[in-house]
Amino acid sequence: MCGKSNLEILKENPYINKLWLYNGIETIRNLRKNKYDLLFYNTEKIYFKDFYFVNRIKAKINVGINIDKIKLFDIIIRSDEN
Repeated sequence: MCGKSNLEILKENPYINKLWLYNGIETIRNLRKNKYDLLFYNTEKIYFKDFYFVNRIKAKINVGINIDKIKLFDIIIRSDEN
């Protein structure tokens, strides 16, 4: 998942199989159809639009980094852990 600002850099990465350009609710609908097992949210801050996004994807397991007090994530990874 990326925005327009980093699309050009990420599309050249040989380790990325599928790249989604975020364009709001349409992206959420398309991703939800795939029925993902795992969603990894790789930012320590969560904004309302991100909360909505993670919640609407309906992955079986949601993983976050250093995000406390939000029951949206099943697994929370601490940045001081390996």
